Amino acid sequence: LYDRYLLYNNGVTRYGGASPKLNSSDDWVPDGRTTWGIYEVEGNTIRIEFLYPNSLGPLKAIVEEGKILNDTTFHIEESYRLVKGVKTELKKWDQLYHFYPLDVKPDSTNRYVK
Repeated sequence: LYDRYLLYNNGVTRYGGASPKLNSSDDWVPDGRTTWGIYEVEGNTIRIEFLYPNSLGPLKAIVEEGKILNDTTFHIEESYRLVKGVKTELKKWDQLYHFYPLDVKPDSTNRYVK
C-alpha cells in the first residue's frame, strides 16, 4: 500500500489514505478535519503537520519531519508533537515518498485550514 499526500503550492496538504495504486487520486479517504494539514519546506527539510485522534481527549497536532533528497523524493525520519517549542512524543520513522504530478486533484480550499 502507498500513503498519499497532496502538497499544494500554498502550503496546504491533504492526506489521501493508503492505496494499492501508486499514482492515483481515486478512493481518497473522506474529507475531514484529520485529512487536511499544513507543510513547510526549509532548505532540504520538510515538515508536515496534521491533527491526529487522541484517545485521551481532543485532537493533537503531530509533525512529521524529514529530508528532501531530490526533486522527486523525500524521506520522513521522525514524528513529534511540539509543546512550548520542545519536541515531545518523538518517534523515529523510515518512510520514503515520491512526488508524482496528478492531472486532477481536489481544490485546496477547505473549512479546516484557514
